[in-house]
Amino acid sequence: SRTGESPEVLEFRCEELGVGRAGCDLTLPGKIVSRHHADFHVELDGTLRVTDRGSTNGTFLNGTRLRPDVATTVR
Repeated sequence: SRTGESPEVLEFRCEELGVGRAGCDLTLPGKIVSRHHADFHVELDGTLRVTDRGSTNGTFLNGTRLRPDVATTVR
């Protein structure tokens, strides 16, 4: 969200969600978003993981850039 604005909350009821600029489950505008930027996956135990798909500008979790193609647990 932009400074001073409340974040937008979206609810998804799925086990996998692709995020990117085009052809994904969740499409985000902007030049910093790659065509297929990242994937979110919910494990059977409810653990949420995010995987960067080799995006040009990277995917960050708590300020740390994720390694491409490595699933990282979101806490």
